[in-house]
Amino acid sequence: MAPTSILVVDDEQKILDAIDRELFFWKMQKDVTLYKALSGQEALEVLKDHHDSIRVLVSDLKMAGMEGDHLIQETKRMYPDIRSILMTGFSESRGVSRAVSFGISAFLQKPWETEEFIGELEKAMGRFEEDAQQKKYLARLVSHLERTGQIQKRLFQTDSFPDSRFPVEATYRPLSEFHCGGDFYRVIHLSDEQCVCVLGDVSGHGLDAAFVTGIVRTLISREELANREELAFSPAAFLAKLNRLILRELAQTPEIVVTLSAAFLDHAEMRMTFANAGNLPVYLVHGESCGTYANPGFPCGFTPEAEYTDLTVPIEAGDKVVFMTDGLVERGRIAGFIKLEAVCALLQHFREDLEFNRRIIGMVLEMFPDRQFQDDATLVTVDVR
Repeated sequence: MAPTSILVVDDEQKILDAIDRELFFWKMQKDVTLYKALSGQEALEVLKDHHDSIRVLVSDLKMAGMEGDHLIQETKRMYPDIRSILMTGFSESRGVSRAVSFGISAFLQKPWETEEFIGELEKAMGRFEEDAQQKKYLARLVSHLERTGQIQKRLFQTDSFPDSRFPVEATYRPLSEFHCGGDFYRVIHLSDEQCVCVLGDVSGHGLDAAFVTGIVRTLISREELANREELAFSPAAFLAKLNRLILRELAQTPEIVVTLSAAFLDHAEMRMTFANAGNLPVYLVHGESCGTYANPGFPCGFTPEAEYTDLTVPIEAGDKVVFMTDGLVERGRIAGFIKLEAVCALLQHFREDLEFNRRIIGMVLEMFPDRQFQDDATLVTVDVR
């Protein structure tokens, strides 16, 4: 751990010596090193060599060459963690105002009272340590979020089925500040010619939502292992059963709502059967056209009496079946949603692109403020061979 030090800057040597004398016992008691500089430029050289240990910069305002407010500004730019105290014997409001705008910790008038000087130093050093602890805490939190996001993405990976008639590409983009989120997907290849796709969106963001996605994904796995025949039969029946399980598992958190889409793709019958629980429509890119299929249904977690219906549509080789969560098209409360027609135009335009998902994500982001999603966003594309 770096030693603790402060830097005092004044263009009069006698002032620096006086401060050094008055702080002698305090320095010994607190184990603090005091560096001195006779100019702003000299102070920057000291900071260059010792910025890892310097907690507080104390600078006179009126100095030859670089004045104190400019030194504080430069220090803040290069070493934003270092706290600053401005002292002056002049009532020069302009320089003081500038220094205040740079975030000084205190302002001391010459001549100073030693106890007040020490008090301001200790407060500034205390704030430095508080900020350092907060940064460590935030770094640990970000590390945990990143780790959760990595685990979540691994859990979402689709099963390897190289001979499947339905190759799948999934792109998952949680909010960047959380690294993990409430979107999830599950692709279950029942055989080379049959697969089930489930796409969901848990209300909320971050760790809470990510935790619930793990619960829901486990429920989906259980149902898949125990009821493959029923899965292959009716996505609507699957959603109804999953809704009841979610209500049971999340009974203590009624504020949690889960929207879901479930689709069964059958190559032998060349059809897709689709059911929806509050999610966006499914897109079907077919040749030169792109259609949307909406199938109303309550989100899971509202009521055990919720009913879901199957919608069956024909599919052909060369088609793309596209699922997405609302974060992909929701531009914010004021900006609203990207229109279905615009999304269809994008999907149809890039239908033959080998990097289809990446192209869609990139083009959609062009329509967003600051080129950032406002919610977790997931895009799942199923090609029909």
